[in-house]
Amino acid sequence: MWKTLLWFLVRLSVVSVGLYIVWEWQGRFEYTLLFRTVALPVYGVFGIQPNSLRDAADVILDRFYNILPFLSLMAAMWGISWKRRLWGALAGFGGILVWHICFTLIVRAILIAHQLDPTAYRLLSPWFLFSDALPLLLWVVICHRPLFAALQLTSRPVAK
Repeated sequence: MWKTLLWFLVRLSVVSVGLYIVWEWQGRFEYTLLFRTVALPVYGVFGIQPNSLRDAADVILDRFYNILPFLSLMAAMWGISWKRRLWGALAGFGGILVWHICFTLIVRAILIAHQLDPTAYRLLSPWFLFSDALPLLLWVVICHRPLFAALQLTSRPVAK
């Protein structure tokens, strides 16, 4: 078990550094374009003008990096096929994108309801904490079988 865990941490470190380099090089820009392309029609459904979301989006735009830990965890995970890994990564990526859209709406609602400056982190910090934990939660949900098996948390019949 310790060997598996150590090997996982090595792979996770390498993949995380690689994804971070890609994120800083071009990924942040591409993800922001994807976010805006998907989010603007959703905001239109709620009757929200894109310009009114500028403060909310500016507050959390730098927090969109939480896609990186999820993709790193999925790439470094052991015990799952590449097909399941790819589908899990795509599903998680989509889930995080939807969360980012919802998160922007939540931040906007809090800023408007309390007539706050966009830097009012006191009321926003619980949402930031959830957002930061979301990649780990999604990873555990998607990869629970091999993860629990490696940690020996699966129920095994007791020998009598």
